[in-house]
Amino acid sequence: MSGSPSSEPAPATVADGSADAAKGARRRGLPTRWLLAIGLASHLVFQLAPAYQSVTTGPHARDYASYHYAVKAAARGLDPYDPQQLDALARAERTRKTVQPYFYPPPFLLGMSWALPLSLRQAYLAMLALNELALAGVLAACVRWFRMPVWCVALVLLAYTPLPDNATMGQANLLVLLPALAGAGMLLAQASSPRRDALGGGLLGLAAMLKMSPALLLGWVALRGRWRAVGAAIVTAIVLTLLSLPLVGAHDQVRFVTEVLPGFASGSYHGLTIPLSLPSNHSIPDLWNRLWPSPSRTRLSDAAQWASRLTTMGLLGAWGWAYVRAAHPAWLGRFGRAGVSAHDGGNDGRGEALRRGRQPSPPHESREGADTDVLAVAALLVIMVVVPAYTYEHHLVFLVPTVGAAASLVGRGRRWALAFAVLFFFLAWPLAWLRAAQDAVPTVLAPLVRESKFLAAMGFSGMCLVALAQGAPTNRTGPLADGPARA
Repeated sequence: MSGSPSSEPAPATVADGSADAAKGARRRGLPTRWLLAIGLASHLVFQLAPAYQSVTTGPHARDYASYHYAVKAAARGLDPYDPQQLDALARAERTRKTVQPYFYPPPFLLGMSWALPLSLRQAYLAMLALNELALAGVLAACVRWFRMPVWCVALVLLAYTPLPDNATMGQANLLVLLPALAGAGMLLAQASSPRRDALGGGLLGLAAMLKMSPALLLGWVALRGRWRAVGAAIVTAIVLTLLSLPLVGAHDQVRFVTEVLPGFASGSYHGLTIPLSLPSNHSIPDLWNRLWPSPSRTRLSDAAQWASRLTTMGLLGAWGWAYVRAAHPAWLGRFGRAGVSAHDGGNDGRGEALRRGRQPSPPHESREGADTDVLAVAALLVIMVVVPAYTYEHHLVFLVPTVGAAASLVGRGRRWALAFAVLFFFLAWPLAWLRAAQDAVPTVLAPLVRESKFLAAMGFSGMCLVALAQGAPTNRTGPLADGPARA
């Protein structure tokens, strides 16, 4: 006889607990699967089907034609940056009279080589399929690295109007965003490794050589001190440039650097004839150009150019200050800042480390929701989108990760949820609704309606920066963790 309690029922209790946990996980998985199913069905009906109809019935291939005839010109030894040669190729195939000028980096055409044996219509349809595959990858990356909740995935698939616009135009924005997100995702982990830095930096370099704007993300990488990744991005850019030489000759590559690229600052996109002042342009330069208009419809006035530069520097400076304040508060202390605020110290020993004059480890995660670096990248993506002279509807697909990061903050309270709902509505409402509302409201309110998408984009950036400033660092326990959480 033993005086101690019997321990025989314990295995059954543990088994029952495991079974209950498994049932709970299955129950939680059901809403997730239903949300994804609803989102996918809505995307097929409300976004993909209209885009497919437009692609298969439209004879001119919209913006895609620029890529198509540029790669065909390059393959024939012609200058892809000569709009007249692109026009001649299109007229020879009897597809369209004129083609918008090509102004992407030369390595972009390497990725378009698949279109060489295809007709314009066939390649336009293939681009639609590639955009859908890229969208799947982007959303997976947003869930994995940018904390996008499943309900937000469904919402984007249902109602984010830049997606069907991007598909209808045959634009390559999602194809650029995918490697940029994958590269940033590789670098979000706190622990640095040569392999991770090389791969992440290489992917960011690839994105920047497809379209120049993702190079702005290297500023974030530099502030994190991941210099191997910065070097990998530079090496990738050089290698891709050399690999593209057989397709785009040295003379044409020099022309891109010396003639095409510098024109972006003035709004002169290598002969692009689309007016800057269209209501669907949501850029900072367009705002200044409305205040100080230029005689040219496609070129910024000198005053607007300088105001745009100063605004861009101010936004980048504010973003950098907010990020450094959250991620590296000791840097600010070195410039005379005394003491450590509550959010700088937290309860993980950071304040004590600063008082003793040691460099604390960077914070991992805000109070709830997205990681500090995720919030910083999400806010930086908005700046990346709005500072060029042209920011059209299809460019707003670059803000899908920002929307996902902001959605992860909804759990903080009603104000955050209300802010997200209002900002998403105005960022995603159809351009037809925007134009109708602009005509319906009093004249004094018309500019606010016209710029509602720009204001919503900046609001999302501000939402991420406010969360970054308010968040208290905690130990990482989310999907970005490099290993098991510690007590």
